[in-house]
Amino acid sequence: MLLRLHHVAMRTSAAIVFLCQGLLVIMTLVIAALVVSRYIFNYSFSWAEELTRLLLVWMVLLAAAVIQRRDDHIKVDFFVALLPVRLQALIDLVLRLLVLGFVAMLVWYGWTAAIGMYITKAPALGIPMTVGYLAIPACGLLMSFFTVLSLIDDGRVLIGLPRIQPDRAAGHGSH
Repeated sequence: MLLRLHHVAMRTSAAIVFLCQGLLVIMTLVIAALVVSRYIFNYSFSWAEELTRLLLVWMVLLAAAVIQRRDDHIKVDFFVALLPVRLQALIDLVLRLLVLGFVAMLVWYGWTAAIGMYITKAPALGIPMTVGYLAIPACGLLMSFFTVLSLIDDGRVLIGLPRIQPDRAAGHGSH
């Protein structure tokens, strides 16, 4: 069951990376079209910058979830890496519990903000601002899922079992 969940997480992470690449391509094309239309045809698309900003928000927050999955967020672990593996896992577990608490607040307040912005429309696109704000709880849910799987792996290491997470089984973290 746990191995299946880790595989789902890996496939989800890969799909998010693919989606982020697509969002980057779309953003690049929209901005390129905007630049060409502005400087060659002296015409500006009113929606281009707003769309790009919306896609950027989604891309960054989705990428943050992938980075959480890979355990690649910035951290200083020089001294932690010198400790025994079980103590490293204990420290990781405590830190992940803190992250989980933060992400739970992100989901709650992000959802509240997204619902609250439903009546506000984006000026150029005319869509509810909820579309942009939903990136916050969506990312938070993904990060929660990935963090819980990492917590389970840390717990396994604490009791002397190997990690299940396939991309972390070789050692501590992915660096």
